[in-house]
Amino acid sequence: MWITLSRLTRDGSRPLHANEGSTRERALRMYTTNNAFFAFEEDKKGSLETRKFADFVILDRDILTCPLKELCLARTLHTCFGGKLVYQADAE
Repeated sequence: MWITLSRLTRDGSRPLHANEGSTRERALRMYTTNNAFFAFEEDKKGSLETRKFADFVILDRDILTCPLKELCLARTLHTCFGGKLVYQADAE
């Protein structure tokens, strides 16, 4: 998501089609609801709704508001798959 928003290569050394930038909200939709739609699974995935799989992560920061330079530092705290906790980060 950081590359989508910053329009820089992974190491930050070169720009990538700067005119193709996006907002954080659009980027988040691209990775969630849009991917489910393209996989013909929007009835099961892509958003948190009744009768959907409830696959989601909880991050250590708000990726919609944190500074862009911190976006790539976001850590996963919890992962739920099918509504069940399958990963929990160690407490620090």
